[in-house]
Amino acid sequence: MTDTIKPASAGMNFFSREMLHNWFAETKRNLKMMIVLTVLHLLGMPMIMIVLISGYNDGFGESAEMYAVISILTVAAACLMGISCAVNCMPYLYKKTEVDMRLSLPMSSSQRFVSDLLSGLTIYLVPYLISVVMTFLLLFVGRAVCDGKPDPDGNIGNYFAEMTPYIAKSAVALFIMMIIYFMLTVLVMSCCGSLLESLVYTLLLNGLIPGMAAIVISSLCEGVSGMEGDFYIQFIIPFTSPAGAMILVVPMIGEMQSTFISFGTWAVTTFFVSVLYGVIAFLIYRHRKAEDTGKPIVYDIFYYIVMTMVLISVIFLFVNIEDDFIVPVIIFTAVFYFVSSVIRNRGFKNFHKSAIAYVITTVGCFLLMFVIDATGSFGAAKRVPAVSAISRAYISYNGMSVRDETNDFGSMFSYTNIDTLTCVTDREDLQVIHDLHKSVVEDIKKFNGDNEWDEYYDNSRHNRYRVLYKLKSGGWMLREYLITDQQYNMLSQLDGSECMKKKRVNSARSTVKKAYEYIENRSKWDKSLKASPVTLSTLLHDTSFDDQYDQRIPFGASIVEFSALPSDFEDEFIKHFENDIMSMPSEQYLRSMAEVYELSFGDSDTKMTVRDDFTETIAYLKSCGFGIPTDGGKTLDVFMSNGNVSIASIEMTARVSGEEPMLGNMSGPDSYKVKDENGIEVKCLASVQDSGYIRDLVGHTANEYCGEPLKDGICFALVTNGRTYFIRPEYTDKARKAFIEMYFADSLRRLSLYEDGTSNEANVDKQLAHFLNMYGEEIRKEYGDDSYDQIVEWAYAGS
Repeated sequence: MTDTIKPASAGMNFFSREMLHNWFAETKRNLKMMIVLTVLHLLGMPMIMIVLISGYNDGFGESAEMYAVISILTVAAACLMGISCAVNCMPYLYKKTEVDMRLSLPMSSSQRFVSDLLSGLTIYLVPYLISVVMTFLLLFVGRAVCDGKPDPDGNIGNYFAEMTPYIAKSAVALFIMMIIYFMLTVLVMSCCGSLLESLVYTLLLNGLIPGMAAIVISSLCEGVSGMEGDFYIQFIIPFTSPAGAMILVVPMIGEMQSTFISFGTWAVTTFFVSVLYGVIAFLIYRHRKAEDTGKPIVYDIFYYIVMTMVLISVIFLFVNIEDDFIVPVIIFTAVFYFVSSVIRNRGFKNFHKSAIAYVITTVGCFLLMFVIDATGSFGAAKRVPAVSAISRAYISYNGMSVRDETNDFGSMFSYTNIDTLTCVTDREDLQVIHDLHKSVVEDIKKFNGDNEWDEYYDNSRHNRYRVLYKLKSGGWMLREYLITDQQYNMLSQLDGSECMKKKRVNSARSTVKKAYEYIENRSKWDKSLKASPVTLSTLLHDTSFDDQYDQRIPFGASIVEFSALPSDFEDEFIKHFENDIMSMPSEQYLRSMAEVYELSFGDSDTKMTVRDDFTETIAYLKSCGFGIPTDGGKTLDVFMSNGNVSIASIEMTARVSGEEPMLGNMSGPDSYKVKDENGIEVKCLASVQDSGYIRDLVGHTANEYCGEPLKDGICFALVTNGRTYFIRPEYTDKARKAFIEMYFADSLRRLSLYEDGTSNEANVDKQLAHFLNMYGEEIRKEYGDDSYDQIVEWAYAGS
């Protein structure tokens, strides 16, 4: 018996007449398999297209679901048969009876490999390509016969046209995944000498390669506060095997989740990985000897690589979950390792070598876990990218008055949707983000591990914050943290920046687009909706406070029918809106105006706020036929009713554990609150006589907290009709007086009701007590000792 390859000096000539003859001969020999695969593929998408076309006019019924199930199963079976195609075209790699005959053919090893590889790919891929051609022919038939015509429910749409890009992506994706599956099979067969091992290791590696990668990445991220393994997994496993590709490609094709890899990038990269698998298989094939056929494993290194991958996956997976799993994991992996050794060696020979290999591999795995933990995943825990290394950053921050405290960041990949984050590119703004990140890392160093860090935040006030860096090197870096109020307040420096303005413009663009899509989609079957009213109304309401009805009636409104708007209204409105915001000085942008307008689109529940200093936007609205409603005032006068302040509250947050306060998350329009160092809130309804303080405060507020230093770490905010207006720090004294007056006057009112028997309130518990402790001296001076003592007695009655 001779070598299966010729000496290296035989050269690397891949093509010859004999090679082509062998390619066609092998393809012809497996023609029956090609026919079976063709039938299976035709029962896939082509059958579904026929069902969709025939059922368009008659209704699909429940049978359509059954056809879909059949299609999925048949296509899956046809794809999995790739291993059969490889086995049938290279039988001499595991059958000794085939070796002499195949080696006697007048071809070099290079030509033999390419010939057999091409014949296997032909048998495997040509039936699929036939089904793709049939699918697109039927798709064009569907577009011609069905699109633009009503279905059984009376809906008219371009269903088959809309389906085309998804089918095209699916066709390309499945083609690429079939290639990488076939190449990985050939690679495994080159390393194995028996059919059983070839089948087992092929199926094992298809799941083991992406599985081990995912587990190792998750383990690296486990040791770093703020790192999410799911995010980094998407950059590795989709390119490794069909199983790994499905995790990314299926959501990508359906556009169900946001990813950071384009479909084109995935397709090209995965194709080159497939070629790499083929090149490695060829290099192994050239050095394989004929007498190796029949051996379970031809190359020892291949066996040890696979077993090391298994041990790493099992140990990292279970030990990271719970330290108590260490002993069971050692027992399980030892049994698995030795059973595999017996199967590989077909007995107990060289058993001691397997034992030594197992011990070395296991110790190495645990040592690697220790190094990852001790070094903070090789320094990743302490890594804060330099500002000069950042191309741009995306942060979960929309302004100081809008906070995200949700714990649900979404399923795999979906929480990384860039559209929901604020993009920051300015160097000074990136410096703010860098300083915040550095501050968080310094705080984490104070704690011994993630458990103490999480426990600290579970028992204190905190804010959810995520930052996604796009680095100049081309890479991405994601961190998600619980940050203190003081750290969160550092972001207030961004409130008047260009990035925050762009965020507001993008939000407005999305809002108007949503309204247009709603009206246009509904008007396809209800033509009357083209006459939907588009209303511009003032947000200055007649807010005479009524506990039972709380009606908000516009002072004025102007209505233009949707169909009467210019055809380019959507684009032109956003253009003028953007010009107003981006050209506005930061100081003006942060300053609130008492009079703003609201643009609402029919019954779509879509509303947009337009400030009255958006001069270009208002001029455009006037040109479109809108009259600008106004009551002529820009002060709080419009909120007065019978001399009472009908805005509901003034709010305040106080310092928390000696730190600056969190300034967002304000309460609704019918309450105000104060939080002491322990985070205990004071809330109370109030509609009190105007003292003049509130009237003065209205002209000195801002839509966003402007980041100026806070006096005594306290910030006040005026809330009216659900809108929060921050009071500038230089007016803190007036805000404090207004707050005390509203709170204390209301407490006296409730006390009198209680003493008259009108109310059943026995005391105001600790909330009022904390309020009195903070402002006792000011209250005593303003209201006198008697009133103060009455309230104190009432507040502490239940203590």
